Amino acid sequence: MNRTLLRISVLLTLAALPGIGVAGPDAPKRSITIERVADVKYPTEQAWSPDSKHVAFLWDAAGKQDLYLAQPGGAPIALTDFPVDPDILTSNITHFEWSTNDEIIFGKDNNLWTVSISTRKAMRMPGYGGVSGFSLSNDRTQIAYVYDGQIWVGSLTGKTQKQVTRLTDGSRLAGPSFSADGTYVAFTVTYFSDLPEPLPFNGNRLIAIRSRTWGQRMGIVSTFSGDPVFVPTTDNGGGGAARIQWAAGNIVVN
Repeated sequence: MNRTLLRISVLLTLAALPGIGVAGPDAPKRSITIERVADVKYPTEQAWSPDSKHVAFLWDAAGKQDLYLAQPGGAPIALTDFPVDPDILTSNITHFEWSTNDEIIFGKDNNLWTVSISTRKAMRMPGYGGVSGFSLSNDRTQIAYVYDGQIWVGSLTGKTQKQVTRLTDGSRLAGPSFSADGTYVAFTVTYFSDLPEPLPFNGNRLIAIRSRTWGQRMGIVSTFSGDPVFVPTTDNGGGGAARIQWAAGNIVVN
């Protein structure tokens, strides 16, 4: 069961319990209402600005996820305010990183966006549509990302982009990560397939799909030229791609 369906189930269960209703904000302070349960927020993925003066984080309120800025001694400031999808009632930000002391790059709906902490106006990054994952180099001058199933590297200062992998074996690439000097990109490679999950008691109007992954590897490719090299890794129980981090010239796979 996904997170949205789980929350709906919890809310419906709470509404059915004695003394728990669907009253609005004027309900007694000690009562539990659907509005108050849904307003619970879940902060995740906090990250310091390069000058260590600010902390940004994601805040999820009943499926509506936005980027926030923490304030010492004050309430968090919303940097984004995206509407939820009318069909599934969610709005997700997949990942974010600071590009400068004032600007943050983040992914949403397979696009890259930027937002300034001073203006708080989110804008799409031109030329970065269809991007499913990204990371910045340590000096924040380069960006590695997945586009059209391949790893690309872009220059944030020179406004150039180039494809650095050309795999044709049907594998899925994810999780690009720069080496400390910005000359290599590591990434994960998995094979996958979507299999229908039988639901005999639900008729034929609802179809569940289960994703199967196998054959996970780690790839390393130069940002200049050349073919990637591959290292076999553990499949993590079929749970998909692991997270790659560089440490003192070596690679750590979590």
